[in-house]
Amino acid sequence: MKEHKDVFGIDISKDWIDAAPWIPSLGEDLRRLPVRRFSRDGPGAKAILEWAQQLGFQDPWFVMEATGNYSEEFARELVRSDPRAHIAIVNPGSVRFYARSLPIRGKTDAMDARVLARFGSERALTAWTEIPASRKERRG
Repeated sequence: MKEHKDVFGIDISKDWIDAAPWIPSLGEDLRRLPVRRFSRDGPGAKAILEWAQQLGFQDPWFVMEATGNYSEEFARELVRSDPRAHIAIVNPGSVRFYARSLPIRGKTDAMDARVLARFGSERALTAWTEIPASRKERRG
């Protein structure tokens, strides 16, 4: 198991993101993790990066589910705001099965962000890289 120290879980919707940092000292109860809502654009990306800095995160990972254009658009905004940002876009099915193994009730955007934060802290993550437009066109 590869454990990452500084991880944000990001739940993405059409108009905003909910973000939760993984803070191990808060214990196993995911409800204790703070969650903030940001716009799903450049100012939102800058704001979450500022929050990471305020928390003292040195080299944070931003973990989000693959949601097609929404996750890739926000990943690009994070990279524009900080080219060193580590982003992992993960399989929603893997996260869904992981969430079922946890003692949580209810499904909210905030809880999804918390689950993604814990998921990212425990898994070996693969860094997202943008697919060039020429390759996207060939995929159809």
